[in-house]
Amino acid sequence: MLVRIVLHTCSQLNSVAGSFATRIKWAPGVLASVLTLLIISCDSGAASTSVASMESDVTSSPTPMATVYATQAPTVRPTPTRTPAPTPTPTRTPAPTHTPAPTPTPMIEALPSTDSSDEVFPASMLIELRESIVRIFSSGSNGSGAVIDPEGLVVTSQSVVGEDPTVLVEFPDGSKSTGAVLGVDDIGGVALIDIPGSGYTNLEIGNSDLLEIGDYVVALGFPEIGSPSESVGKVTGKGIKLSTIDAPQEASFLIKDIEVSRTSDSEFIGGPIVDANRGIVGVQVEGAISTEINRFVDIFPTLAIGESVSVRIEEKIVYEISETAFSQPFLFATDESGRGDKLLPRQTTYNRGIERSNDGSKQVYSSARGLGGFSDIYLSNADGSHEQRLTHSGGNDFSPSWGPSGDKLVFVSDRDGNNEIYTMNADGTGEERLTDNEISDFGPAFSPDGDRISFTSGVGAESEILIMSSEGDEIISLTDNDFIDQYSRWSPDGESIVFCSDRGGDMGIYFMSLNGGSAYEIDTGLSGSMFPDWSADGQKILFASVVGLSQLELFVVNLDGTGLKQLTESGGIKLFPKWVNNPYLGMPKVPQNTSIAFASDRNGQSEIYSMEPSGRNVVRLTHHESDDQSPDWSPDGQLIAFSSSRDGSSDVYVMQANGLAVANISSSESKDITPKWSPAGESIAFVTDRDGNNEVYTMDHQGNSLVNLTNHPGIDINPSWSRDGSMIAFSTNRYGSLDIAIANLDGLDVLRLTHNGDLGASSLNPSWAPSGDRLVFESNLDGDYDIYTISIDGTRQTKLLDLPGDQRSPVWAEGGNAIVFRSAHDANEELYMVELDGSKLYRLTRNPGFDGEASWSTVLTPRDGVINNPALVYSSARFGDRDLYIANVDGSLHARVTDDPNSDRDPDWSPDGEKLTFMSNRDDSWDIYTVKVDGSNLTRLTNDGAMNGSPRWSPDGEGIAYWSYSNGQMDVVRVGADGSPMASLISDFGWAMNPSWSPDGSLLAFESNKNGSSDIYTLEIGTGIQTRLTQDSSFDGSPDWSPDGTVILFHSDRHQRGMNGNMDIYSMKPDGSEITRLTNHSSKELNPTWSEDGLSIYYVSWALGDPDVFKMNPDGSNIEVVTDSPSADISPRAYPKYTNIAGGHILYHSIWADNLGVVGIVRTNSDGTGSTLLTDLLSADASPQWSPDGLNITFDTDRDGNLEIYVMDENGQGQLNLSQRSDCEDSYPSWSSNGAKIVFQSDRDGDNEIFIMDSDGSGVNQLTDNDRYDGFPRVSPDGSTILFISKEDGMVGIHTMAIDGSNVVDLSDNLGIEASANWSPDGEKIVFSSKRDGHSQVYVMLSDGSDVHRVSSNSAEESYPAWSPDGSRIIFMSDREGPFHIFSMNIDGTDQVKITDNSVHDGQPTWMF
Repeated sequence: MLVRIVLHTCSQLNSVAGSFATRIKWAPGVLASVLTLLIISCDSGAASTSVASMESDVTSSPTPMATVYATQAPTVRPTPTRTPAPTPTPTRTPAPTHTPAPTPTPMIEALPSTDSSDEVFPASMLIELRESIVRIFSSGSNGSGAVIDPEGLVVTSQSVVGEDPTVLVEFPDGSKSTGAVLGVDDIGGVALIDIPGSGYTNLEIGNSDLLEIGDYVVALGFPEIGSPSESVGKVTGKGIKLSTIDAPQEASFLIKDIEVSRTSDSEFIGGPIVDANRGIVGVQVEGAISTEINRFVDIFPTLAIGESVSVRIEEKIVYEISETAFSQPFLFATDESGRGDKLLPRQTTYNRGIERSNDGSKQVYSSARGLGGFSDIYLSNADGSHEQRLTHSGGNDFSPSWGPSGDKLVFVSDRDGNNEIYTMNADGTGEERLTDNEISDFGPAFSPDGDRISFTSGVGAESEILIMSSEGDEIISLTDNDFIDQYSRWSPDGESIVFCSDRGGDMGIYFMSLNGGSAYEIDTGLSGSMFPDWSADGQKILFASVVGLSQLELFVVNLDGTGLKQLTESGGIKLFPKWVNNPYLGMPKVPQNTSIAFASDRNGQSEIYSMEPSGRNVVRLTHHESDDQSPDWSPDGQLIAFSSSRDGSSDVYVMQANGLAVANISSSESKDITPKWSPAGESIAFVTDRDGNNEVYTMDHQGNSLVNLTNHPGIDINPSWSRDGSMIAFSTNRYGSLDIAIANLDGLDVLRLTHNGDLGASSLNPSWAPSGDRLVFESNLDGDYDIYTISIDGTRQTKLLDLPGDQRSPVWAEGGNAIVFRSAHDANEELYMVELDGSKLYRLTRNPGFDGEASWSTVLTPRDGVINNPALVYSSARFGDRDLYIANVDGSLHARVTDDPNSDRDPDWSPDGEKLTFMSNRDDSWDIYTVKVDGSNLTRLTNDGAMNGSPRWSPDGEGIAYWSYSNGQMDVVRVGADGSPMASLISDFGWAMNPSWSPDGSLLAFESNKNGSSDIYTLEIGTGIQTRLTQDSSFDGSPDWSPDGTVILFHSDRHQRGMNGNMDIYSMKPDGSEITRLTNHSSKELNPTWSEDGLSIYYVSWALGDPDVFKMNPDGSNIEVVTDSPSADISPRAYPKYTNIAGGHILYHSIWADNLGVVGIVRTNSDGTGSTLLTDLLSADASPQWSPDGLNITFDTDRDGNLEIYVMDENGQGQLNLSQRSDCEDSYPSWSSNGAKIVFQSDRDGDNEIFIMDSDGSGVNQLTDNDRYDGFPRVSPDGSTILFISKEDGMVGIHTMAIDGSNVVDLSDNLGIEASANWSPDGEKIVFSSKRDGHSQVYVMLSDGSDVHRVSSNSAEESYPAWSPDGSRIIFMSDREGPFHIFSMNIDGTDQVKITDNSVHDGQPTWMF
């Protein structure tokens, strides 16, 4: 409903703005600007005068003299065919079939008029309304719903069901049923569920058109604790609408003053809003906003036949919408195509000023929900989950904006009296005030490099655009005039800004270069345009503009003023639009379990790096003062060949994929460059000038067996192997200019493919397609170098894309769906990816250096260290989309198998462990798929229009059983593993679902509601005989056979009926006897499954808040967390074969009980299992270190009254005092690399110094002698150098010295506190802990102290890091969960795994080499 604001006089504008600026927290100048532009009764002179800042610290103003009235009368909607009638008796009987119900008929009776909520909703009515309210549980959420039909139709919110095909529905009496999600409405945010049976008590559909602002309504819900309840309030708004432009549809929203979030938050989401006539007039899609029920009536016929209203609006632009200038805002999104508005999820109250992080994963916004109504900054995931309040200042904090790296925020606060600019870390720590003056400063934005901040300073005609450094100094005024200049945003290259100004009369969008020149207006043809923002490519400007009374809509325009497009038209006031610069949207579809190696000089000289196919997680692999270039992956993904001049001339080197074990394999005086592995991994082709000119040679992977392939007096360069290894493509000038040719491995039968040299052009860098039928190469045929493809017979030469400048060094992506190349078309030489038709140009790297020479790995096995045997597969939404992951059975080292924007779930292993079957809606319907465990060979098995799910592989590997839902019936069906025709196994049996094969394949266990409640049954495959195993009125489901066939697991609510949807895990014999409860926790425990050895049970539990995978012993003991992520991890399935993780044993000390003086030394496996206490608990035994041969352990202990150095064997036997000094403290011992010496620290000369002694305690020699504190010594792997820490004037730094104490070098250039440093196994790196950023975190640097980078990043204290034997992981201690525990992680900080989980403090870990 459109609402008009009429002000009696323009002189009252400032008063109105001031009052509402306090109430709804408008940013300075915004409310006045919006009011000026929207109120048509003010002349232009008054408008200019009125654009002034309304400070947010105004505490009181006269009530605005505004008259609010509706401009549109309520309309009576047409009557569809049927109104679901209430049924007083809630008995439920199974329905064998289900015909979609006719469209509900909204009531047309006028609402009663009363001033009392008790009169409108007496207690007796509320009790009756509660009978139709249900609680709904999905894998990622839970909420409420309302039964709207006696035949079992339930309406709820789309955010409650998510992408789940089935949900669990709980009734007020505590009984439960499985529900099939028939369809969801992407526009209105509602969903329709079908539950089996009939005779349900239902609510009728009302008519939301009859509602007036101020009418009483009741919000009903089923909170997590207790029974259905309600809150009564009034309708406060009806004006916010969502609409689509491409396919016109509209949904309107109610705004109410009912604070349902005061109960238990989101559990009211999905519940109905009911009017005085007992009719549903809205569905609570978010905490403070509801979809009008007439939207549901419009789309009911679509949802009822099992289809969804799918308008896939990508969240490319985020913004806020208010109904009027005086209404509270909510957050929305849209896309560049103008498909319409999308309400962002999980908004339980009013929010404003949203901005997404550059990686698209997080969002910040402000909300005035705190004590006293002050506005604070909030952070959440992009889907609205895991919201955190970042500021608690007692003032108004608003307008947050991200720094480019995602670790900083800039914002505005009036906490110190007026609006000033502040920064803080993205976790809310480290707040710092940047501006400090009497002028209002607002609208801040970081420059793309993070070094500068632009902002607006001043109010009204005195507002100007300024920039300052990110530290708050070096302030420069960009504008200086008598106009309004506000809300600047940086161009992506940081060389220009765009802002809004009234310098042309009306508010418009202006552009200004920072390299000099005047601002000019972007001529959009519109007036009243504000809040501009740049697109990621710098070519378009997004902004809001006035289009009518109380209406600002969003527009986008090219930088030159052409191509104006209106994106929204739904009404209301849209403010502060921001592009979502998610770099992964529009990315070509390539395998994600691959890696790209490339060369870059981003750190000075050219080095080798690797990154994920998305451009994320860049890891520097080489660290040398010489240039390392031309990396190429070995076929197995374990090695990388590259060229380097580190030994003088350019040679070919090979290293491990993690950058370790670098070896020169060509080692000649000639120039050897551009190595390329053969497909079999046995040979390397490379270019060398050892014969006087450039030729293509091959050699084996050890540098032997050299063969000159090309052997021609011309120049032959750039070799590339065919995928079958039988031919090589290369560039040659034997025909004049450089052209592309191919030849056999004997160098014969050379075939010239290109003839561009005949036209004076050069063709270079061929790369063979995975399909073997084409090559991609670069050529300057049209002047600049461009990318071309050509068939291997020389035909079909095609230019791929046309960009300015040179596009060079193309290579095929693994899988052949895209091409990677380097380009300088956007200033720097960066890596890009593009699809084969030239579409979806995607930037992989973004930095000031040169990035090029990419090599794409083949599909990698799960990450180094992941074991397939035993392995666990599960479904997780940890990266946004629900995909399949494989992990160690202890939950460590997770590897992603599928990567699709839709939902993959319910996986199961093939009997041979080579494939997975799962359900997915990637093709718009839920179907059964198979895929290899490396993510390849995706195959769709079903495509019958039904909803198909929960596939389970038969023991013989020939078939897959699954449930199939169609026409209101759910049956169990079997399909061949090769996709051969399906056959029904269980039909006309009520709803049958969740099949599980017995180990011999003769029986199928399943769940069914055939007899009213959900029970477990078995089916004899040969005879068709069905046997009911459980006969309880509770909900029993999800059966799973033990590997030996003697036990069946299932989940049930038989001991927790009606208790918040909770269930537990049970076991029973195959005949239904000996039912045993295994878990007893006040949360949901679901979907149990056996490990294939029968020694463990995996299941999903909500014990930690989100669903995670747990495991326990078959008797329910020894419960452990396997996955612990903030996303929903579900559907675990284990696979049996076993391979140990490499890495040897770990030592650490553990502080026992509450006695900090009792410390014992513990030895454990690298996965945390098999822990053994090596020392008694009578003293403080600490700082253990392995001897190089792993046979002995040295440590310090106070068992003799003072700290002494001891040694013992690997089992804790033969403990011997080595230092034998009672007059000093000797500690922190460490072995030399050959085991002959032990270094340690001691205060025997008065202060702590470094000493060395023989391994038997003799031959003590002092190495340092100064007034500092010197300690924590560690000998380098080559035995030549000692690493230690030294303290002076409160600062602790890292030093090295020769093994004899000479040549001391200070490696620290930071005034922080560095501590506990350790050498990498190859001696090239140092890992250490430091408080340089405020608290102790883990860092890595080169052995000369350069290239320091932070590895861990959180608010915990993390210290005493040490390397794994292969240098791929780091072990450390952390108090992130309270007590200190031992964790390990990759050297880039990923794959963090908890190793110890005791009730005591564990510390100072070390890995056995």
